[in-house]
Order: sequence, then C-alpha cells, then structure tokens
Amino acid sequence: MKENNTPALVLSEEMTLEEMLKTTVVINVKVEKCQICTKNDFIHAYMVVFASYYTFNLAYNPKLCATLTFVQKFLLDIGDKVKPITKVLSLISNLKKL
Repeated sequence: MKENNTPALVLSEEMTLEEMLKTTVVINVKVEKCQICTKNDFIHAYMVVFASYYTFNLAYNPKLCATLTFVQKFLLDIGDKVKPITKVLSLISNLKKL
C-alpha cells in the first residue's frame, strides 16, 4: 500500500464536517507525518492544509484534486497555467453565469 504524504487534517475524534464547523475541536495539520500546527477550528486548519500545497510545492491528492482546484481557481481566484479538468471548468462556468 502506497503511503499518502500529502497534507492532512488529523482529528482528535471522529466527527462529521457539520460537527466540525459547529464545535471547537483540536485538529492537527500534518505533512509527511510531521505535525506542522494545531488549530481549534476547521476553517483555519483547512486553510493551513491548502497553503501547505503551495509552500511545499506538492501535487494535489488525486482524490481531492477537483475540489482543491475549484477552491483555488474559483473561491480564492489563484490562477496558474494549469488547465483544470473539464468538470471543474464546467462548474466554474455555470457559477459565473448566475
């Protein structure tokens, strides 16, 4: 089994995203098994993970690639020369029409 070395959120207990957003929870942010920080809310922890991809020049995890590309290109408006996959382009195009 191949080891996953991409940034990760590690929770002190298992919970849903809704529970994470509503409560204070200890979230450790790890990159390649090294803990880089601890946050008490999901939004800040997520932003640390997202920034880690840029700081450490990492490729997006294939399972999260479409989601992270959408966040990068549409929500944060961070452009680069890499063309997103078709479904991300289609979603961005449809949202801009609204």
